[in-house]
Amino acid sequence: MKKIVALAILLLMTGVALAVVDQPEPEEGDMAITSAEPENYEYSFEVVEEDMNETDTGVTDYEVEEGKIEFRGVLEMPTPCHTLIEDIEDIDESYLFNIAVEDDADEEEACPQVITYQKYEASFDAEKPYSLEIVHEGETVEVIEISEDEETETEEGSLLGSVINWFRGLF
Repeated sequence: MKKIVALAILLLMTGVALAVVDQPEPEEGDMAITSAEPENYEYSFEVVEEDMNETDTGVTDYEVEEGKIEFRGVLEMPTPCHTLIEDIEDIDESYLFNIAVEDDADEEEACPQVITYQKYEASFDAEKPYSLEIVHEGETVEVIEISEDEETETEEGSLLGSVINWFRGLF
C-alpha cells in the first residue's frame, strides 16, 4: 500500500512540474514574468522638448533631496527621426543610467538630415548609499554620490551648488 501511495504522489508531482514547465509563450498583449528578482530602485525618464535650438549638451542641472536625484539634460540627435531611450544597469551599490539615441525612422519615410537637440527630465532613487553614473551615448557625463547620511538640502539650494550652476551656465 505504501508503494502505491508513494507512486501516486510521484506521478502527481511529475505531472504538476511538467504542467508548469510546458507553458506556451506569451503573445502580444499578454503579461509574462521575465525576472524573479525585484528591482531595488525607482526611476523615471521623459523627453520634455524636442527639436531645440540649444546646443549645450550633457546634464544641465540636478537636485538631490532625501536621497532622490532629479536631473535634466540635453542630447544631440543626428536627425529629427531619432529618439532617446534609457536603460538602467545595477552594479552593487552603483547604477548606470544609460541614455542613448535610437533611430526611430520608418524605412519608407524620408527624414531630413539636420542635427537637432532633445531635452529630457529624469529621476532616480535607491536605497542609500549609492552612486549614479549618468551616461550619454557611452560617455559618462555626471557621477552623483549619495551617502548614508545624505541631508535633504538640494544641490541647487546650497551656496556651492549655486556657484557651480552659475559657472555651468557660462559655458
